[in-house]
Formats: sequence, structure tokens, C-alpha cells
Amino acid sequence: MTEPQIDYTAVFRALPGMVALLTPELVWADANEDFLRAVSPAARSISASGPTRP
Repeated sequence: MTEPQIDYTAVFRALPGMVALLTPELVWADANEDFLRAVSPAARSISASGPTRP
């Protein structure tokens, strides 16, 4: 029997409150919706795939 797989992306996005994920080099890696709603519109381009370009 195999262990169930945890969807860490879904867990991260569902965390209550504002949460941002930074790399050890302090580069933005991701942020949840609560965090993105609280910061400037320019920061809303942060996603798991990296910043988007207009």
C-alpha cells in the first residue's frame, strides 16, 4: 500500500492569513491570495511559476 500524496501547493494556498514563500537568497517564490490582496497590485504577478510579465 502506498502513502497518500500531499498536495503542498494546495496546503500553502489554503493557509489562513498572509503567507509569502522566499528562497534562501530572499527571492520571492510564491505568496497566497491573502498576501496578494494585502500588497500592491504590482506584486500580484507573483506565482509558483515566477513573476509574469505584462
